[in-house]
Amino acid sequence: MVKVSRIVPAYKCGEWIGQCLASINAQNYKGIELIVIDDPKGTGAAMARNLGLDKATGDYIAFCDADDYLAPDAIEVLVDAMNGVEMAVGSFRKFGNFETIVRHPTQILDMQEVANYALANLADPISHQMLSGCWAKMYRATLIGRFPASPQPRIWRLTSTISLAAIRSSSLKTSSTTIASAPAP
Repeated sequence: MVKVSRIVPAYKCGEWIGQCLASINAQNYKGIELIVIDDPKGTGAAMARNLGLDKATGDYIAFCDADDYLAPDAIEVLVDAMNGVEMAVGSFRKFGNFETIVRHPTQILDMQEVANYALANLADPISHQMLSGCWAKMYRATLIGRFPASPQPRIWRLTSTISLAAIRSSSLKTSSTTIASAPAP
């Protein structure tokens, strides 16, 4: 069984972390290494994710924010989608200030298609959200890099890291299966 390192940065998340961790523990797929990084000093999710990456021993890496929760088959869907590709992206539901499902047809994208989508995401993130955020995605451990902790705006750091990982991949598979729920800003 392929090992998946699931990294969860945690900062002031008492009201949500229980549901998040319960959704990870309820996964159908059992080859999960759960790494929760407590960020008591508030250094930021990027730094916490980097600490998680330092501890990760899985073949695949997946991230989950403390206020997100997963469908019971989320890891299984992404592991199955990783067959022959370097990155898998699942559909997800946003809730809170507005409700929407971000979905892309199940397909394999080559490097050029990934680059075009990443550029479209930067130009129009509302219509091209599949690459936004690092949750609802799985990466080969050899593909994912470090999260920059620079003074750039948070959304740029996050989107640029995910877009760069996507562009570095030779292929990416999207899944139309909704695997995660995350609060909308």
